[in-house]
Amino acid sequence: PGRTTARTSTRFTYFAAHPTRGDRTRMGADVAWAWGPIALVFEYAEQSNERENIGAGGADLDDIVATGWYVAATWLITGEAKTVGGVVAPRRNFSPFAGKFGPGAWQLGVRYAQLDFESDDPVDFFDGSVTNGITGGGTSAENGVDALTVGLNWYLNPRVRAVFNWTRYWF
Repeated sequence: PGRTTARTSTRFTYFAAHPTRGDRTRMGADVAWAWGPIALVFEYAEQSNERENIGAGGADLDDIVATGWYVAATWLITGEAKTVGGVVAPRRNFSPFAGKFGPGAWQLGVRYAQLDFESDDPVDFFDGSVTNGITGGGTSAENGVDALTVGLNWYLNPRVRAVFNWTRYWF
């Protein structure tokens, strides 16, 4: 048995915890590409949770499926080469303790992400109980969030980075 939930950092729950029983299957894939100062990344993940014997009269409920993906692009506007999973090494470090006052490396980034939850049987987005009459609507339910993030990263040196992000969510 398990439970699944999703909520924001301010504790707004857009998919309440739900009891699950049975197999949990996870799969995913990702692709990353870097060319000079530009990098593109895509990742997809899916998780399926069985709900065996937890419906009315011990009936099986349809699986809850969580699907998430994102695509992101970054550009080192100061021209440094970007390596996938590697360290950004500024051409001229900003390390005041070492007496270096270069500009460091500056990077622009954008990311679009989506997370969806769905089931062909009822779910309750508020407290996870499918027996209290408050469900996600009719005989099936889905809910999720889309997010757009834009950001500016300042790599002072290979070991220090300042990150400035703005994110807009649509629930």
